[in-house]
Amino acid sequence: MISQRAKSLIQNPSAIMVGYSLWKENPYNSDNTSGVLNFGIAENHLMEEEILFLLDKKSDLKREHIHYCNLSGIIELREAFSGFAKNYLKLELDPEKVIVQTGVTSLCESLSFCLFDAEDEILVPAPLYSGFYHDFEARFNCKIVPIELDSFEHTLSSFKNAMTDKTKGILLTHPHNPLGSLLTKEFLTEIVEFSKEHNLHLISDEVYTLSRHDLDSEFTSLLHIDTDYENIHYLYGMAKDFTLAGLKCGFYTSKSEEALNAMKSVSYFHTVPSSTQLLVAKLLRDTHLEEFFRDSIRKITDNLKRINTEIPKLKKITPHAGIFFLADFRDHLKDKSFEAEEKLFHYFIKELGINMTPGRELGLSEPGYFRICYAKKSDELDEFIRRMNQFLNA
Repeated sequence: MISQRAKSLIQNPSAIMVGYSLWKENPYNSDNTSGVLNFGIAENHLMEEEILFLLDKKSDLKREHIHYCNLSGIIELREAFSGFAKNYLKLELDPEKVIVQTGVTSLCESLSFCLFDAEDEILVPAPLYSGFYHDFEARFNCKIVPIELDSFEHTLSSFKNAMTDKTKGILLTHPHNPLGSLLTKEFLTEIVEFSKEHNLHLISDEVYTLSRHDLDSEFTSLLHIDTDYENIHYLYGMAKDFTLAGLKCGFYTSKSEEALNAMKSVSYFHTVPSSTQLLVAKLLRDTHLEEFFRDSIRKITDNLKRINTEIPKLKKITPHAGIFFLADFRDHLKDKSFEAEEKLFHYFIKELGINMTPGRELGLSEPGYFRICYAKKSDELDEFIRRMNQFLNA
């Protein structure tokens, strides 16, 4: 016998997990060229050899590292991240105010526990990263409220119109997932003032900062906004820019001492192994990271150019960052309903052999949009292009 909480998780899998499971049952590879292509998970598969080369070094475990360490992160890693943040993210961070946990997913769940009570609402621009529903709602029962963006643009009016007496926070992804858009300094300044006016927690997940398609363009982090407001929270992790989702290592900081103390207390449940922390610390100090990031962007944008050129009938919202875009398949629905979208989702997987995330999972109110993650190796991209053209030209 298991708890009702666990039963709820088991009985209500997301489309991402459904697609992932169907892909795992029949994955595409060189020995199974009719298998399913997984274009539904946001991972960069283009830099595997390069990152493994950078990681090919010992972690230098010392006697103190084989015992219980600082639960919020060993000082070597917090200092290394602060140095990395200064050099690459243009942020001045105090290592004593950096908290390390097992990835941004763990940090989001910790924020759910520390900042919000059951039934508190968090406004999130839609389309949104569907994992936020699981991260914030699954165990501690605060509520993600999708805020439909006007013409897929971030404007303050969308948030003003969505406010209720239950609204306690705003969650941004910047660069945005899944649009691949960049938030302007003007909007970030407005949303900070709005959050201050209504005493809202303002969280910015910036895990794709170094996956901008033009790394030389100016980028405004939420932490760059000049303000005395304290309830501002920043997230970064190793899963996206570094292609290291498997290492499960994320970073948090805040202007609020109260929030920092609360997050430190729950780090007990999300501690990163000291060996992993030492490995990540060495990586963050590596002198070849500039070359790594630029090589990654070159490969990402080359894939996007191929899709633009070789699948001319694929409608999409052009991304400027990240490893995904929002594709428009509204013309291919049997009718304008989410039931028709779900049927198309299953057709894509079972008949076309492509896993993509449907718009209902992304908080959209209009059916027919799908998130496509395209940072795949050439053989998978070739097959994706072939199959997608087969579908669009039918």
